[in-house]
Amino acid sequence: MARTVHLAAELAAPPAKIFDAYLDPRTHAAITGAPAVVSPKAGAKFSAFGGTLSGTILELVPKSLIVQSWRASHWKNKDSNSILVLSLHPWGRGKTLIDLVHANVPDHDFAGVSQGGSYITGHPGATISKEAAAPDSVGLWLNRAGQPISANTDMRSPRWR
Repeated sequence: MARTVHLAAELAAPPAKIFDAYLDPRTHAAITGAPAVVSPKAGAKFSAFGGTLSGTILELVPKSLIVQSWRASHWKNKDSNSILVLSLHPWGRGKTLIDLVHANVPDHDFAGVSQGGSYITGHPGATISKEAAAPDSVGLWLNRAGQPISANTDMRSPRWR
């Protein structure tokens, strides 16, 4: 059964900087700690985490939206590609509210994909909440202290500065 991961977080950089960093292979690799191939063009192929993930950039709205099809190298042949939607919104002074929706994630890789989302939001220690354990649910991310990571959380991640 396919599931959906959803998280929102405040990042300490403006949307343009986050957009550019995500679509720059060197910066993307520095953030995730693994090789990445990506370019800022709709229709472009990409790979991340040293080829463990691959897909296509489906749509880009400069500095505000990235939509990608994703596939992990260990997914089963019967698994459909998933869709990642990153929406970037100006938030406060020089910050971004990032809204991540990752739909159609195969159940057998839900935990792994959920942990991968923490790299995008700058919370490598984040875990998925109990609400996200139900099939087809929308998840809320929790930090190591068990507090929700949301638009109201002051995130000062050095990854995006």
